[in-house]
Amino acid sequence: MRSHGGDGTADQNPFVGGNPALGLDAKILDQWEQWFTALDDAGVIMHFFLYDDSASIWSTGNTVGAAERAFVKGLVGRFKHHRGIVWVVAEEYEERFSAARVSALAAEIRAADDHRHPIGVHKLDGLSFAELATDPNVDQFTIQYNKATAAELHSGMVTAFRDAAGRYNLNLSEAASHGSGAVARQKNWAAATAGAHVMALGWDIASTPVSDLQDCGRLVRFMRAARFHRMAPHDELRAGGTQYVLAAPGQGYVAYAASAGNLGLKALAAGSYQLEWLDVASGATSSATITVAAGDRTFAPPVSFGSELALWVERK
Repeated sequence: MRSHGGDGTADQNPFVGGNPALGLDAKILDQWEQWFTALDDAGVIMHFFLYDDSASIWSTGNTVGAAERAFVKGLVGRFKHHRGIVWVVAEEYEERFSAARVSALAAEIRAADDHRHPIGVHKLDGLSFAELATDPNVDQFTIQYNKATAAELHSGMVTAFRDAAGRYNLNLSEAASHGSGAVARQKNWAAATAGAHVMALGWDIASTPVSDLQDCGRLVRFMRAARFHRMAPHDELRAGGTQYVLAAPGQGYVAYAASAGNLGLKALAAGSYQLEWLDVASGATSSATITVAAGDRTFAPPVSFGSELALWVERK
């Protein structure tokens, strides 16, 4: 809903004639169903925001009234069958709602969704999520963190990951001036190697360069193969030219650098390791199996690779 105080026009909502009193418009929901099916079929994860920033209709304080409950149940019930949905209660929720109201809305979504899709909420700029960190119905902190450089984004997401302590997932969903090309690609990797999912603010897909989308695809494929969900940021293990480390120490490691001659890791146990190299800019890959003694180790990439590198190291 982008009307009623949000950034949209009066009819940018799913109600009949734009009027909440007339209930949800079946024709609009049918149109959304077509879009969501296409996205699901393409493997795209959808972040479904119920409210745009400052959008609000029902003045019910910290509780959810009957009309709003019908709104939530109608939307969740209609679209919960889609595989790739993350429900997001609101964008910049503090502009209109209290944390207690967000919790109440998250509880309504959870009650309506027997598929247990993740539920997140977006905040104004910053890293604190203390007010919702222990809410059993909130699975994701949808982060706005307006920092200009990849290094700042990485540092911020490392802090957020530490504060999350495994209680909720991170998605860097809004960073001003995210950019394009190498700038955006390096920001995406900086966030990912800090344990956060990342979205690119300002990319509308239709006018986004295909090369930027390809960069995202490479990042997704690499991290999925490395089983990133087992890992946490461990920059203290970097050696050689490595800039960031995401790892499950003793099992698997992802090392990354925006510009390096080689990549390295500290305190590897002795043993046999599988190496999977990625030339981040070109998408070229290379594999090798090596045996190392215990200690700090550096690894030279294939000679044809550029200087922006990622390496997945897994103990066999």
